[in-house]
Amino acid sequence: MIDLFQWQPPYPSAPGYTEPTTSREAALAIAAKVTRLQDDIIALLRKHGNLTAHELACEMKMSKDITSPRLSELREMGRIVPSGQRRKNESGRSAIAWRSTE
Repeated sequence: MIDLFQWQPPYPSAPGYTEPTTSREAALAIAAKVTRLQDDIIALLRKHGNLTAHELACEMKMSKDITSPRLSELREMGRIVPSGQRRKNESGRSAIAWRSTE
């Protein structure tokens, strides 16, 4: 029998979580918005070219905590790939610039 409190929709079609309390709550809270956010990211990549996670978060006026997981989902779906470019992020570290495959 499936435990509905522990059941998790298949990633990357739904946000993933790593534990059944706060992580699960966050995934459930964002689930209804995920497809739109993913589509918005693809649109920005197509419009602006290659962008890092930080650049996308700034363009979307959102936290990287919301946009970065969407990049992981999009990468798993094959909708984005690393562009081969890297740029310094806000912490001064090298960050992947992503590009749309669409």
